[in-house]
Amino acid sequence: MLHKHKKAVLAHSCFWRGHLCKIARSEVEYGVLPPKIEANCSRDQRNRTALIGLGCETHTLWECEIGDLQQTQERLQAFLHDKLCTLSIPALSP
Repeated sequence: MLHKHKKAVLAHSCFWRGHLCKIARSEVEYGVLPPKIEANCSRDQRNRTALIGLGCETHTLWECEIGDLQQTQERLQAFLHDKLCTLSIPALSP
């Protein structure tokens, strides 16, 4: 949560949040979510709604999307779009 900018970045694992990507689909039958995952999705929606109610913008980063650090950095910078708020992601060493 970036209070000054009224923005929240939500990082979610694909499986436990019922994201319908290759990661989650390989582990959960499409269209059938176990009760735990359904509860997580409901709680996430309530939390997102509460943040929006407080005047915050939200952006979700999914586990399947963060493998490309350059693209992740670009997406976050576009979301933040504030010249005062810069983001630097250091290169990962092999």
